[in-house]
Amino acid sequence: MKRSIYILTFLLGVFTCSSCESFLNMQPSNSANAGEAVTSVQEAQEIINGIMRAMSSSSYYGRWMLLYADAKGGDLTIYSAGCGEDALYVFSHTPTTGAYATFWETGYRLIAQVNNLLENIEKLEADGAQGYELTKGQALTLRALFHFDLVRLYGLPYNMDKSSYGIPVVTKTLNYDSKLTRNTVEETYRQVIADLTEGLNYLDASKNNRLLGYVDYHTNLAIQARVRLYMEDYEGAFQVAETLIKSELYKLYEPSEWVSSWTQQDYHESIFEIKMYPNKGGSGNQFAGVLLHAKKPPETRRRNLRSIGLFHGK
Repeated sequence: MKRSIYILTFLLGVFTCSSCESFLNMQPSNSANAGEAVTSVQEAQEIINGIMRAMSSSSYYGRWMLLYADAKGGDLTIYSAGCGEDALYVFSHTPTTGAYATFWETGYRLIAQVNNLLENIEKLEADGAQGYELTKGQALTLRALFHFDLVRLYGLPYNMDKSSYGIPVVTKTLNYDSKLTRNTVEETYRQVIADLTEGLNYLDASKNNRLLGYVDYHTNLAIQARVRLYMEDYEGAFQVAETLIKSELYKLYEPSEWVSSWTQQDYHESIFEIKMYPNKGGSGNQFAGVLLHAKKPPETRRRNLRSIGLFHGK
């Protein structure tokens, strides 16, 4: 009798387990399959929002990217040790300490997100979906900017030795065990220009207006001008800069506007701004301006941020 009960219990267990998948939700509620992350234009734009939010972190434009240039370029002085920028100021870097690996990690994490977004859009468009042009243009422009920033940090200047090692150029999603080699500086810049050129075509709809707080047609032109200056392509830089100037959407401040401009956002001289909000996403006291002249009042800190281009994308 006991043997029969055991057999019955075992069979009930088998039937119960075999039907689990029919009513259990196997997808975690706090994540999504990367290959199916985009199903609409709105979701694609939300991913762009997330990417730009990450750009404002202390690991990138919120802090270290700006301080790196200032501390190493002699534009500021660090008077006391232990404030967080010592290694930058005294050039104290080793493979294990003061490496500032967050530049690399953040840059390639954002590149991976952009590549995943572009591949999702490509799948949707292959099935006949439409309306993704703006998002594609923004994604390509941002991918170019990320590669441009990384190659400036980890490669020699283009006009010094463009055949030297730059960074790995990544234009598709990678497997977990992918092992990439470094492209040359020239190859990296070539991909940057290719992404900017293609991206500009998709941003054409924003040619006659400004997308405040987002990448638009004019943002792309401004980045192109800077990249071409680094390449010493002065004619190309002039052409894209002239197109931007002739748009008449931007103009330099008049002397009478200069003081009040410090309190403005998206003012008429600003081409591209990254929105940064106090106490959001670990920012707040991590902003670059808090570390620069930390004893000065908040309005002075904002001017310090502005002077190094944080609010006006320079």
